[in-house]
Amino acid sequence: MYEQAGRLHVLNTESGKATPLKISITPEVLALRPQYRNVAAMMRSAAISPTGMRAVVEARGDIFTVPAKKGESRNLTHSDGAHERYPAWSPDGTRIAYVSDVSGEYQPAGTGPARH
Repeated sequence: MYEQAGRLHVLNTESGKATPLKISITPEVLALRPQYRNVAAMMRSAAISPTGMRAVVEARGDIFTVPAKKGESRNLTHSDGAHERYPAWSPDGTRIAYVSDVSGEYQPAGTGPARH
């Protein structure tokens, strides 16, 4: 192994061929780790799925589904810089409709297919 022009290379002594060594370092940034947050005080609207197994809620500008009893909550929108509001299940429970201001004005949006 040797360094040339700021890059590490591996030299195969039998063939004489040098190959650049690719190194990637993932920083341990605590803010980027998944976190559990209690957003109950930030909820604005909610709706129960047709089966009653999950609810869809609007909190902190995102749309989440949460289980009725146990399981994981799911952030459906992950929309930094935009707000989604007024989530509603489709009658058959396969989709969730909401409005979003991602374009600068509130417009209909939605997810699909939703797992209820």
